[in-house]
Amino acid sequence: MKILISSKHLASILNDIDFEKEFVTSVYSKKNGITIDTNSWSYNTNCEVSEANISVIQKNKRWDQLKILVNKIDNQPIVLKLFENTLNVIISY
Repeated sequence: MKILISSKHLASILNDIDFEKEFVTSVYSKKNGITIDTNSWSYNTNCEVSEANISVIQKNKRWDQLKILVNKIDNQPIVLKLFENTLNVIISY
């Protein structure tokens, strides 16, 4: 699954997650966005997705590091490529 999202929009979502107590378990794509599930909550957002109705397991991936990264870069579109237990981030300057 590929996701196109604003870096600052993603940062605002990830800033709501307390990575001391929570971790991302899965990401579900829908027609107009994604749902990021943690062990405690679900976070919904609008964005572009390559395929709808796909669920990707993300247990033990470093979304906390992604949070740090997107908070450090300027507002720009980024691409997340998600596969089972894999998270790739594409940033172009």
